[in-house]
Amino acid sequence: MRGLGLEAVAIARGNVELRGWVSSRATRALAARVVRAVPGIDTVTNNILVRGEDDLTPHDEPA
Repeated sequence: MRGLGLEAVAIARGNVELRGWVSSRATRALAARVVRAVPGIDTVTNNILVRGEDDLTPHDEPA
């Protein structure tokens, strides 16, 4: 995960939260699948953000 710039945070036994930024939705999904395949992992909370999608902020409407 570190090679992707991601952080896996164990919340409780068998539960993992993923955080960080990736370049595509496919990479985000792959990271979650890889972690779910680890023996002993029951729940994965995928809070990985996709660059170019999740970093956009809405523009204020002109007054």
